[in-house]
Amino acid sequence: MKSGILPLAAGVFLSVICFGEELRLPLPGAERTVGGFLTSRGEIPPHDLRAKVRYDEENLYVTVFSELEPGRRPNAAGSRDDDLSMFDGDLAEVILAPEPESGVYYHLALNPNGALYSARKRDTSWNPSVGRKTETGADAWSAELTIPFSAFGGKTPGPGTAWGINFASGRGGPGRYTASWSGARSYHDVKQLGRLVFGTGKTADQVPPVHVERLRLRNGVLSCAVSLPEGGSPSRFRVQMILDGKTEKTLSPDSRGEIFSWEGRLSGAYLPLKSSSVVELRVTGVPDGRILLHRKALVNSVQTSALCLDKFYYTPADREIRYSHDFPEPAKITVRGDGKTVRSIQNAPKQGVISLAAPPLKPGRYVMEISSGAIRTTRLFFHCGETPSLAPISPDAEFRISDGIFRIAGSPVFLLGASPTGKSFLHFGDAFNLQYGRYGVQPNAAVIAGMPGYFLTRKPATGYVFPPDAVLKRTLDHFLSKGVPADRTITRIAYEAQMKVYEKDGKGNLTEKEAPGFYAALYRYLKKKAPDRLFSIHIDHHDHLREFASNCDVFETSYWSSSFSPSMIPNLDRDMGEAKKAAGRKPVVFWLGGTIPDPFCRTAEELRAGVYLAVLHDMAGVIFHMGHGHLPESRTRLWSLISGINAEIRSFYPAFRRGEAFPNFVLESTPDLAYAARRDGDRVTLIAVNLSGAENSFSLKTRGGAVRGTLTPYEPRIWHLNY
Repeated sequence: MKSGILPLAAGVFLSVICFGEELRLPLPGAERTVGGFLTSRGEIPPHDLRAKVRYDEENLYVTVFSELEPGRRPNAAGSRDDDLSMFDGDLAEVILAPEPESGVYYHLALNPNGALYSARKRDTSWNPSVGRKTETGADAWSAELTIPFSAFGGKTPGPGTAWGINFASGRGGPGRYTASWSGARSYHDVKQLGRLVFGTGKTADQVPPVHVERLRLRNGVLSCAVSLPEGGSPSRFRVQMILDGKTEKTLSPDSRGEIFSWEGRLSGAYLPLKSSSVVELRVTGVPDGRILLHRKALVNSVQTSALCLDKFYYTPADREIRYSHDFPEPAKITVRGDGKTVRSIQNAPKQGVISLAAPPLKPGRYVMEISSGAIRTTRLFFHCGETPSLAPISPDAEFRISDGIFRIAGSPVFLLGASPTGKSFLHFGDAFNLQYGRYGVQPNAAVIAGMPGYFLTRKPATGYVFPPDAVLKRTLDHFLSKGVPADRTITRIAYEAQMKVYEKDGKGNLTEKEAPGFYAALYRYLKKKAPDRLFSIHIDHHDHLREFASNCDVFETSYWSSSFSPSMIPNLDRDMGEAKKAAGRKPVVFWLGGTIPDPFCRTAEELRAGVYLAVLHDMAGVIFHMGHGHLPESRTRLWSLISGINAEIRSFYPAFRRGEAFPNFVLESTPDLAYAARRDGDRVTLIAVNLSGAENSFSLKTRGGAVRGTLTPYEPRIWHLNY
């Protein structure tokens, strides 16, 4: 498998550079407002978040403002003070370190109902008398905290005193994120706090207090503003925004010359499904060129609401497509198949339906495009000739491993399954040929099952507790003596095997073991006792990747940099290649997040691309992780994809895998493509995947001729060529 791209580490935190990014309160009663919040991943949030601060002789007053969409009210979770469940909803937070050098910090959080969390570091026995007030308006909610200086055992801070401080706003539910003024990755690291300077004292660097007032990215439109020092002449400052280190935009001052602002669309005419870039705000002094503020942020643009379809696979039973969009009016919708327009709607309403029956839409691949003025975007869907389904598996079919993949009755089979979820809304019955969760599984599917003998502990650290070696072996001997299970069973040695391993003696004492070595010995014992069984092991941290991959028959893995990242695809090509290289000729079952990092960020397009990339990388199967907050029924398009993708892969996978790998078939490729080819006689099957969240007009020069076309975001395509 080759790729024409060096993957961008999308979602990876970019260090926030803040020269002089501090808050100064020159006198008691003076009030300052700051914005420019960044998420804990270094991204610009989709809402305007600000904090207002002042103080007097007795108290520090902090108000955090969080923008709301029209008609939305904040989500309050938890119902009592110091209830950690509060952090599942909307929150305003303040972190203070009166003596930053000590490493001690104080954490306050207020939810929209006025419930308060308070802790000294993580010790919730610290319960100061803090005044609190919340308000919810038409376009924002606010949380005000009155924090007495006596809560920290001290007096009013004197002139020049500097505290560590951070303000944060978190959102629960759909669009979940947390963002803070300092852009901290962790709110529990004093080194990542900003600075609050009291009184008229001057700091050593003498940097004027330039502040980011606003930094917001919504639907591809960036809005930013920078405030200058009081009395500062606009001509003494140069305020720039730099995109990806090359495109410069100069911000213009307002009529008073106090605020420099800019608002505009970052993307081009085509709105990508997801995209990543870097934006910088830089303020320099004129004429000395001194840098007064320099802030970097990752722009992860998500356009999922630009055009939404209710399904990915439509069947003869479906009479219509239900769609919604957030394009400005008037908007035009066009549906094309085989290069021809088959449906067109002028002045498309924000929500509507498109008939599949009149005239009948024949089975095939279709692209729906929406446009308004110069901007447009597209979504892919399929109209199936019949309801997606899987061929029955014979109960007597032999299940074996060969050449790093699974075979049933000698035919190559790509395993697809899903972990348990609280609720499932599958559209097409038997969706999976691998049983892990107990829903949507076809009869006689392969099974991944655990084994007895150990349990999970949280103390002294998260890990597994095993009995003494002799006791463990007796337990396993009894388990194995039951004979070889059903032919299609894979016995898992451990899930998240990278966690700590403890042995517990007869007195209850725990002795920590070295995990890779412990599981290596355990695997050798199991194979000696039951050589015909297949044993798997799972990890999602990769410090000992090769060691764990060697201690099993089937290697299961996932990556937080891709599988469970908000933007899954950019690092997935790299991570799958790394996993397969470590496993060698052993089959790899790769995990893809369906509800991780949250139930709302993953798209059907990403999951489909992830499955095809697994095929290209010679993975043996995929498990959708559905176990962290169930995927709601409203996510019908994603449920449609999960329900039907196995039937789609089954339609070409056996023939594709029976062919011989042809690594040099593609001679040249445009960027952002992953591809692989296999040859069976004079027929070559070529599969390519668009790794970009944008439309890709591609060209592949192959030994069998040129292949050209246009791929929608994250779209895979298959070609059959003669050579």
